[in-house]
Amino acid sequence: MAGRRILRQVWRRGARWRDSTSFSTRAIAPACDISIDRGAPFGSRVFELWRGYSSVGTSKQRQCWSCGAAAQAEVFMLCPACKIIQPANRSVNFFDIFDLKKEFELDTGELEKRYKNLQKKLHPDLYSMKSSKEQEYSADQSSQVINAYQVLLKPLSRATYLLETFGVDVEEEGTVTDPEILMEVMEMQETISSCSDSNKLQALKEKAYSRMLEYQKTFAEAMKRSDLDAAKEAVQRMSYFHRIINTIIQKL
Repeated sequence: MAGRRILRQVWRRGARWRDSTSFSTRAIAPACDISIDRGAPFGSRVFELWRGYSSVGTSKQRQCWSCGAAAQAEVFMLCPACKIIQPANRSVNFFDIFDLKKEFELDTGELEKRYKNLQKKLHPDLYSMKSSKEQEYSADQSSQVINAYQVLLKPLSRATYLLETFGVDVEEEGTVTDPEILMEVMEMQETISSCSDSNKLQALKEKAYSRMLEYQKTFAEAMKRSDLDAAKEAVQRMSYFHRIINTIIQKL
């Protein structure tokens, strides 16, 4: 009952939170007798509140649809008992999918290795002769793994996603008001539009890439000291130079 009261208070306050994944699914909270839309604003935080007040965790509630064995972890892709593929859990953290620490700096080579190992178990081609349910679950699981891999592979999307897991909604066009940054970006954009020299454009791309690396470092340092405001600002600045790089690539 206490959990239900807290949930109602959160919804009434209308606080704005963003879900930590790009999926829009519904997480059912039977202990509180309510249905939570995880794709809706502040659905993720309400879900976390429910989990904290529920005496039974999400992973313990999940069971194998085939043999009934209980899930032993939040990431429940294959049943440990009967080895049957399971429905995708859309609330799972992308870092957890690959059993990685929830932090910005990661080994992309190790990420790729774990991605390939998962696809060897989940790829739809492996289930072409299985039941329609298993084929559906395989497609969903494989799609989720691909999405998680693509998000975590690239620094900008990884940083944005990491902030979202902490409830920070990043608006890339956001509130960058530093006149020096704005002037630098404007000058780069003007150079791109007027320049046809591929060598000059390549040099400008390398400069923009160097600037983006600077803000990646700034972001990582801000996250280590739990300064979410500084981390958000770093992501917004990263996005400016990321767009410069893409514009140059399209022109070259």
